[in-house]
Amino acid sequence: MLSNAITLLQSTDEGQRDEATVGRVAKILQSDFEFFRNLQPHHMEGIVQYGTIDRLLSDTIVLRQGDEGRTFHILLSGKMAVYKIFEKEKGKSSKHLVTACDPRDPRAPSSIIELKRQKKYGKYMIGLLPGECFGELALLEEGGKRQATVVCTKDSEVLTLSRESFLAFLSDESSKIGIKRSIDILSKPRNLRTEDDLDHIESFLSECHFLQQLQTTLRRQILRDLS
Repeated sequence: MLSNAITLLQSTDEGQRDEATVGRVAKILQSDFEFFRNLQPHHMEGIVQYGTIDRLLSDTIVLRQGDEGRTFHILLSGKMAVYKIFEKEKGKSSKHLVTACDPRDPRAPSSIIELKRQKKYGKYMIGLLPGECFGELALLEEGGKRQATVVCTKDSEVLTLSRESFLAFLSDESSKIGIKRSIDILSKPRNLRTEDDLDHIESFLSECHFLQQLQTTLRRQILRDLS
């Protein structure tokens, strides 16, 4: 049961969990969530070994737009809402905001309170459900800023990873497919990189299974930044 996995994580220290604990928690998470089933075994083990559990009450602000990103999160239970302030909409009327609840759609606002938050945090973008991750965009760049505000709409439990642990998954996978060549390529001026160089970087991204679990827009951003 998920509650057993959460209890195990809370009762043990990150980085100090034994093999039996890691294996048991990994098995539970993979049985409950597709996100975890799609990860490579060593990535799954790393998340369980270095993740921490946060219990958050409804109305808690988990991420705030504009803040520095230091953590990556996976929602295990509860629900959250994503809000975003668009520069072009600042100071304008509220016509672009979501104005109605839809009880048939689990991702739509479910209360008037969620709609009213738009006055402070910007447009309601989407609801996050258990098994979904968030907070990764700001982690790829040192000092990267949060692109949206995330608020708990129900009491929630979240598995949290530090920026260092999150990036370790990327470096670990890249080392298996030729990290030395990747570093050499990225050390070149952009105008001196060949088609073979760019093909290698593109292959690096396509073969990195952890990256495939991230949003498509994020993977494209990484490729654009590297090439």
